[in-house]
Amino acid sequence: MCSALARLPPKERSILALLLRHPAEPVSKEDIIRQAWPRQKMVSDESLVRCISQLRRRVPQAHIEAVYGYGYRLLPTAAPGPQVHGALLQAAQAPADLVEQFMHACSLVQRQTATPLARAIDLLRKLTERQPDYIPARVLRAHAILLAHRLDLNALAQASLEEAWVQIGLAQALAPDSPLLAATQAGLYDLDWRFTEASRLHQMALQDLPYSSHALQPYIWHLLATGRTAHAHPCQHRILAQRPHAAIERVKWARLLAQAGERDAALAAMDAARAAHPGSALVASAWCALQAKFAPRSALIPLARELHDMAELPRYARVNLPYVLARCGRRAEARRALDATPAGRHPSTLHQRMARVPTLIELGELDHAAEEITHAYRDRYSGLPGLLHSPTCAPLRQHPRGREILQKFNQMFQADTPWRT
Repeated sequence: MCSALARLPPKERSILALLLRHPAEPVSKEDIIRQAWPRQKMVSDESLVRCISQLRRRVPQAHIEAVYGYGYRLLPTAAPGPQVHGALLQAAQAPADLVEQFMHACSLVQRQTATPLARAIDLLRKLTERQPDYIPARVLRAHAILLAHRLDLNALAQASLEEAWVQIGLAQALAPDSPLLAATQAGLYDLDWRFTEASRLHQMALQDLPYSSHALQPYIWHLLATGRTAHAHPCQHRILAQRPHAAIERVKWARLLAQAGERDAALAAMDAARAAHPGSALVASAWCALQAKFAPRSALIPLARELHDMAELPRYARVNLPYVLARCGRRAEARRALDATPAGRHPSTLHQRMARVPTLIELGELDHAAEEITHAYRDRYSGLPGLLHSPTCAPLRQHPRGREILQKFNQMFQADTPWRT
C-alpha cells in the first residue's frame, strides 16, 4: 500500500491522509474539499466523487465508504495496526517534491543500466536521509541494489547487499505488509538460494501487485533459477505490455522465447527490438548472439567485433564475440577472444566468469566449464541456478559435476504451484 501511496496525485494523497487521520470516523465533504482543494472556493460534488473513485481504484486496500448526506470514512476493516497506520499516514503526507524525486528514481531504476542505477541509488539515499520513515524510498533503494547485483553493476553503483538488507529491515519495522517489500525481500532470498522462503514472499507480493514490474521481475528470476522457464514467459509478456518501448524488456522477451524453444518467435522479437532501437549496442549485441545461436554465419563476425570494442556495451555482454566466433566455426579465434575477455586477462567478477560458460560448452570444453561452475557453487554465485537450468547448459547438466550441483539445487527448493498471470 505504501508504494501505491507514492504514486498518488496530490489531491488523492491529501484525501487519503485526511481519512487516515480519522480511521472509521466520518469526514465531511466540506473538510475533504478544504484539504484537497485549498485554493478553490467552488468545487462540485462531481469533482469530489471522481477523485474518491480514482482513489479507490489506485489504492484498493483502502476501503472508503460513502456516508449518505455527509461525506466519507475509511472502514474499520481497512484500518491497520498502529505501527503500520503511522507509516501509511507519513507516506501519504510526504511533501510533493519528495514524491516527485521518488518517481524520478523509479524511472531511473527501470532503465536497468549502470549510470541510471547508480544515480537512482544515490538519490534514494538522500531521500531516506531527509525523511527516514518514507517507506517507498527505502524499499526502492533495496530493490535498486538487488537489480544492480543481478546485472553485475554493484561496484559501479557502489552498493552492497548488506545495504539492501538494512533498508529491508528498517522498512519492515514500519510497514511489514508492503507488497513491494515482500517482492524485494524475496529477490534477496533468491540470491542466497533460499528458494522456498522466496517463493512464499513472491506469491504474497503478486497477489497485491500482479501488474508491477518491481514484483514481476524478481519473480521471473526466481522461476528461471528453479527451472520453470515456461511460467516466466507470461510474466515477461505482462512487463512488456506495460513498457513496450523499453529496449531491455524487448531483449528479455526475445531471450525467454529462445529459452522456451520458440526459435522463430525469438528471432522475430529480436529483429523487432533491433528495428526499434537501431542505436543500442546492447540490443545489437543480443541480436548478434541470438542469430549466432539459431542461424550462425560468417557475416555476423564483423558486427560482433565492432560491438565488442564499443565502450557503452555492458561488461557482461562482451563475451558475445567469442561465442559468435565459436558458433560460426572459428574455434581457434574463439579461444583467443575468450582469453582476451576481462575474465581471461585478470581476476574478475563471478558474473563475468559465468558469462564464459556457454562459449566453453560450444568449444566442447565441458571439463573446463564444469570447473568454472564448481568455483561458482563454492563461492555461492547467485546466478548459477538460472544458468544451469538454461537450454544452453544442457550438455553441462549431463556432466557428472553439473548433474551433482543441479541435484543440490533441486533439493534446496520445495516445489510449489507457480503464480498464474
